[in-house]
Amino acid sequence: MNMDSELTNELKELAETFFFQSINGWKHHAKASGLSMPQIHLLMSLYHGDKLGVNEIGGRMEITSAAASQLIDRLVNAGFAARCENPDDRRGRTISITEKGRAFVEEGAQEHYRWLNDLVAQLHSGGREAVHAAMKHLLEAAHAINCRTHSCPQYIRPAHDIHGEV
Repeated sequence: MNMDSELTNELKELAETFFFQSINGWKHHAKASGLSMPQIHLLMSLYHGDKLGVNEIGGRMEITSAAASQLIDRLVNAGFAARCENPDDRRGRTISITEKGRAFVEEGAQEHYRWLNDLVAQLHSGGREAVHAAMKHLLEAAHAINCRTHSCPQYIRPAHDIHGEV
């Protein structure tokens, strides 16, 4: 096996590990709060600055407007989201995240990042330096590909947006 194939396989294994840890962390956080994963997904969209209408939420999540309304109702009733008048169309409403919802997302992110801190702590100092140098190259390449193929989607944010560090 050549080095490119080995590196690709190692990156796949790392991505699968990160994905598993991330999904399990959010599932645990959601279960502890009584929220579903679709509700978490919606909260994350709202957290990243979007004020969305019901139809737009349904379209983004690939669900019907009726299903989106049910998700929204549960988040509003739990105090995680609020309905606001749409300044562009007074007949419509937009949905935004509340401070309680914002705190919930940040708490879940902190739990997830705790695992990353533990991972870094497992590396000896030389290993940390080598991984740090490699990560700079990987992130540059990933951002370049994402911006070229997806017009720099909004979900790609600097790391300090959720956990306060860069």
